[in-house]
Amino acid sequence: MGIPTKNSRRGPSDTDGQASSTGAHVSIKGVSVEYETARSGVKAALKDVSLEIEAGEFVCVVGTSGCGKTTLLKAIDGLVPISSGTVELDGKKVTKPGKSRSVVFQAASLLPWRTVVGNVRYGLEMQGRGRGKAKDDTARTVESLIELVGLKGFEHAYPSELSGGMQQRVNLARALACDPQMLLLDEPFAALDAQTREIMQGELVKIWGASNKTALFITHQIDEAIYLADKVVVMTARPGRIREVIKIDLPRPRPLQIKRDPEFVAYLDQVWTMIEEEGRLAAMRDRGVAQH
Repeated sequence: MGIPTKNSRRGPSDTDGQASSTGAHVSIKGVSVEYETARSGVKAALKDVSLEIEAGEFVCVVGTSGCGKTTLLKAIDGLVPISSGTVELDGKKVTKPGKSRSVVFQAASLLPWRTVVGNVRYGLEMQGRGRGKAKDDTARTVESLIELVGLKGFEHAYPSELSGGMQQRVNLARALACDPQMLLLDEPFAALDAQTREIMQGELVKIWGASNKTALFITHQIDEAIYLADKVVVMTARPGRIREVIKIDLPRPRPLQIKRDPEFVAYLDQVWTMIEEEGRLAAMRDRGVAQH
């Protein structure tokens, strides 16, 4: 099983069965998510969120802290129950996690007793694809993914021997190994130093371009969102709604130097202004609640 290119022919998908190697169209319609706590009762995390993500598209979600960005990601993966509305992948309703989606979390969470090869292979083994006749295909898949994420030569290294950026490369390769239609990335570079984070942004764009996946990326860093995305979704303060969807009309491939381009800076100012406004509204609302 090789890694398809952007020109790969799109085939049928199966939301909870074996994923195809192409990206998925995602339709989010009127989604609300509520939590109930013993102390504060029912609280809305998301309210009436609707969004269309095209197959193969890279979408970034930004907003103030606590606005429901990660909750949206978990709803798409089927990790949290939806109070109302629907999430569909290629027309099939999402009700639980499935092979069509892989999540890359902030912490790499690699198995410390496994090498790079062992960690990348882990998901395939859980699907029963690392044994018998499939063993050779699995080995080729793992080898190609390790090369794709730039870790050729480190196949037999253990996580403790890798830098933070290298560990996240393994994390990404592990997510791709199961050949999902969609990658869900929850601030995967947040714990990295600034220089490594910039490098990983560039590497992620290359990997996404080669893998033909649909991607949803959660981040607090606005320039990261603009650099990576085809469109940036700006969330309101809690409960999270979609304030605006901004199409990023910058050419690809994007060198890191594009962050100094006037058009890039204009996008940056536009998004920052919205988030600052939402932060002020949230603060005013919180003060009003405290006074009552």
